[in-house]
This record gives sequence, structure tokens and C-alpha cells, in this order.
Amino acid sequence: MTRGMRRLSSAAVLVGAAALLFGFVTGRRPLVLALLDASFLFCAGVAAGGVALSASVRLAFGGWAGPLLPAAEGLVDFLLPALGLLVVLVLEGAAWKPRPLSAGLAIRDLGGGLLLFLAARWYVTRRRRGEPIGAPAVIYLLLYAAVLSTWAVDLVLDLGPWAPSTVVPAYYFMSALLAGLAWATLQILARERGEGDPELHHDAGKLVFGLVCFWGYLLFAGYLPVWYENLPDETGFLLARWHGAFRPLSLLTLAATGLVPFAILLTEWAKRRRALLAAGTASVLVGVLVECLLLVLPSLPLQASATGGVLGAGVLVGSLGLVFWFAPPP
Repeated sequence: MTRGMRRLSSAAVLVGAAALLFGFVTGRRPLVLALLDASFLFCAGVAAGGVALSASVRLAFGGWAGPLLPAAEGLVDFLLPALGLLVVLVLEGAAWKPRPLSAGLAIRDLGGGLLLFLAARWYVTRRRRGEPIGAPAVIYLLLYAAVLSTWAVDLVLDLGPWAPSTVVPAYYFMSALLAGLAWATLQILARERGEGDPELHHDAGKLVFGLVCFWGYLLFAGYLPVWYENLPDETGFLLARWHGAFRPLSLLTLAATGLVPFAILLTEWAKRRRALLAAGTASVLVGVLVECLLLVLPSLPLQASATGGVLGAGVLVGSLGLVFWFAPPP
């Protein structure tokens, strides 16, 4: 990490810590912890999704992605700090969750996170040493799906009074995989000079495009049964995100994660263009970030305010600062 990047990351972490502290001392603990939950879901999801991308591509012998995967594997170093954020969310559960986690569920979330980190570290270490990675990669991918599904249940679905949507766990861990791919691709593009490697761009763009389409399929799979059943216990989760200030955010998520990258990366020519691929992947990251906010905030009885917006931005900046501190660009 360059000295400038380290200073910027340190400043971001201090901003996040100050936002949390200010929220605690001014009686806004539920708000800042809910925002920390959304930030955790995004940052931990990107990190875990990046390692899952590496494991799945290497298991499939995807040699084309060789230049891309080190950036994805570098995210492994953030998983342990992410576990620290999860500890805060669990210990302070009574301050922000309608139904605080029981001891058993807390152990499940924290224990699962620890196992995920250990499996990720095992896989990446063996890969960097040139040792066989078959078993570590498979174990990590299984834990990835299980642990992120558990987080989706306990940190998203358990917040609202509505009937849980069974598609949300898969929707979350696939969104995290898409975000991990977008993060790694954007880092590689930032390091290139000129037009870079059009063939790598084309292959990465095809994978981004395919995962964007699958993201849209999962979103529609969550919406369609709710629409045709029209049961109040099931429609509440969606309607809460389609009213007030959350409606523009929902539209932004649909556009940034789905429509924009789909339109940009539809043609082979566009996938080969460095600037267009960067625009598509950046749009995906913005969309998934807003999506994590929408997974959490509408389910809680929080009052919107300018102060809350500033605190939320501070918590998010601090979380991203942690990512860049522990998993800097390669």
C-alpha cells in the first residue's frame, strides 16, 4: 500500500469510528448500528465474494482470469476485521434489533464467520504456495453459501415483522459474488494503461454480464410469488421498500445493478472497451451498496434526518477504509 493510500484509509477509519461514537453519545445508537449492519453486509460480502470468485474460477480451470484473481484473493485479509464488526453488531443487538440474537444464534453467526475466514485463509495460502486447492476451494464455497445465508437470515430477515422470503439468502450471497467480481475487475482496470488487454476485458465483461442477468432472475424470483399471492404478511417486505424515500433508492438499485451494466455490456465491442467495462462494474458496486442499505433500513423504525445521513455516510466510509487498509489494491 502506498503512503497516500494508507493515510487515506486511516482517515476513513477514523471518520467511521467518530460517526459511531457520536451516534452512541447522542442517543442514535439504533441508527448507527443499523447503518453498520448495512455496511458490514456490503464490505464483508465483497470480501467473501471475491474469494468465492477465485475458488470457483480456479476449480473450473478458468485460466483466462489469471490476472484478475490475485485482486479477488487479496480481499481475504478483510474477513477477520469484518468479523470484528460482526462482534459489535451481535453484542449490541439489543440496541438496534427488534429481536436480539439469542446466544445460540450469536454463536452461529460468529462461529460461521470465523470458519469462513479460516477456510478462506487456508484456500488462499495453499493457492499462493502452489499447492493443490481442490478440497480447500470446495469447503470454502460450501461455507460461503451457508454462512452468508445465515447472515442474511439473522441480519436482514429477522429485522422485520413480515414473513421471510426464502430467496433473500441466495440473493444476498449471489449479489456478494457479483460485487466481488466487480471490485476485482475495477482494480485491474485501474492499474492498466491505455486500452489494456481487450481479451481479458471481454472475458471479465461476459462474466459480469452473466451474473447481472442471474441477479435480475433472483430479484424477479423473489417478487413474482409475492405479487401473485398478494398476502399481507409477504408483501410487507417489498412494499416497505417502495414507499417514501426508499422508492428512489429501490429504483437506483434496479438501474445501477441491473439495467445500466446490462445495457453497457450487451455487445462484444463494449465488453472490450476499458472505459465501458469500468463504468459497468462501478455501477454494479454502487447498486449492491444501495441494495444492502435497502435490505436493512426499511425494516427498522428509524427516523430519517440530515444528521442520520451524515452519520450513515461516516460509518460507510469507515467500513470502506477498513477494506482498503487490510486489503489494499494489488
